[in-house]
Amino acid sequence: MVINLREFMRDEKGSAVIELIAAMIFMVIFGVLALNIIQLGNEAGQRVIEGTNSQADARIAANYVNSQIRMNDTIGRVEISHLEQSGRDAILIRNRTAAADFDRWIYFEDGKLLEALTEPYVQPVPELATVIAQIYNFRVSYDAQRNVIKAFIEYAHNDEIHLITMSIALRSDRTEGIIVL
Repeated sequence: MVINLREFMRDEKGSAVIELIAAMIFMVIFGVLALNIIQLGNEAGQRVIEGTNSQADARIAANYVNSQIRMNDTIGRVEISHLEQSGRDAILIRNRTAAADFDRWIYFEDGKLLEALTEPYVQPVPELATVIAQIYNFRVSYDAQRNVIKAFIEYAHNDEIHLITMSIALRSDRTEGIIVL
């Protein structure tokens, strides 16, 4: 059996080019699939991070509201007041001491839980407020029968709205007056 070397080389060159083109096509397809998988993983990671951040912000807001009410729980100091500019209810903490007289407002506006310090009996201005946390919504109410402030903090996680509900029982009905420092 005699093999013609020239014919063998011609056939090999043709099949080598086809194999090279096929290999390149498979590499391109594999590369595109790998990039898609990486992109999907990145997007999933971003959603987890955003969900974790929004959940953390909601917890920060809940802890802040709870601690401010607890620290200021004396007769006539903590109340729920209506904001004229937004029509929403807010937490109003009246600070009346020998050193300073001011009101501390904790309220919701434009996706943020805000805190504003104002002169006594002055409504807050959002431009002068400090952001406590980014949240979806905040509502607050007072149950006079049970002497409880109820706070509802909503946050978005995994394209769903979740709710943190707090009932903060006031002890101020057993406290005698405002503590003056």
